[in-house]
Amino acid sequence: MKQSTLYTSLVSNLLLATAAFTSFGLADDRGPVIIPIPKGRDLFANFTEIPYSKKHSAFWLTTNHNVTVGGPEVDGKQKLQTVGLTAQQFGCNVAATNGGPFNSDASSSGPVVIQGRLVGTNVPTDYVGFGTTVDGDYVFGNYHDFDSTKIWDFLTGFGWLVYNGTSVVGPNEDDKQAPRTIVGVDQDDNMISVVIDGCERCFSYRGMTLREASLFLKGRGAKYAISLDGGGSSTMVSQLRVANQPTCTGFPFVCERPVATIICVSDKKKTIQLQKE
Repeated sequence: MKQSTLYTSLVSNLLLATAAFTSFGLADDRGPVIIPIPKGRDLFANFTEIPYSKKHSAFWLTTNHNVTVGGPEVDGKQKLQTVGLTAQQFGCNVAATNGGPFNSDASSSGPVVIQGRLVGTNVPTDYVGFGTTVDGDYVFGNYHDFDSTKIWDFLTGFGWLVYNGTSVVGPNEDDKQAPRTIVGVDQDDNMISVVIDGCERCFSYRGMTLREASLFLKGRGAKYAISLDGGGSSTMVSQLRVANQPTCTGFPFVCERPVATIICVSDKKKTIQLQKE
C-alpha cells in the first residue's frame, strides 16, 4: 500500500472512531436522570405570568408540592378529557397542565403509569418522559431505562430541551413556532411546570420554537426540562381554573382540547396567586 493511501485510510478510520465516540458520549451525557424530591422545606408554589410577546405570555409554576400523573379512563381504557375536568377529577387544586402526546383512539403515544399501574402501551419508544418513584424521586428519561417496579407515576413526552443547565436543542433542529408545555426542575431541584401560549395557525405570534423555548428555560434557571404535548393541547390550570389562553383548533379562539393525561399538583390547604412580571 502506498504511503499516501495508508495515510488516507488511517485518517478515515480515526474520523470514524471519533464520530462513534462522540455519538456514544452524547447518548451517555443525556442518559436518564433521577433527582431526590426536596424534603424538609416549607411547601410553596410560585405561579408567574411572563409576557414574552405583544400578544402572549408564558405561565411558569415553581413548586415542591405533591405532583402526580392523572388521566381519565372508561372501562380500563384511556379516554380524552379537558385538563380542567381532569384536574377536578384528580383534585389538582394547586395547578395542572396537559401531559404527553396521544393517538386518535385516546391511547398515549408512550408508557403512562398512574399510581403504580401501567396504563396503555408498554411498547419501547425513543421519547423521554417525566415521573416520580416510590422512593421519592423525580425521574426524567426513557421509561425503559428505569426499574418499572419503582415507578409510581410517569408520562411520556417528546425530547430534552435543557440537560444539566444546558440548552440541547440545536439552532436548525426545529423552526416551527407553537404553544409549548414543559416540565422540569430548577437549580434547587424544585419542579417547574411551564405553558407557553401561542397560536399555531395564525400569521404571527404563533409561540416559540423548541430552540427558543430551551433558551428561555435556561435563561430562567432550568436545570433539566423536557417537552410535552404542545400546540392546541397546551393548557395551564391554576386552582381549577384555566389560566392561559389555549387554542385547541390552532386558530385564535380560546378553547380547551381534550387530552389523555395531565400533570397534577395538589395540596389540601394550599392556594396560590398568579404573579405578573
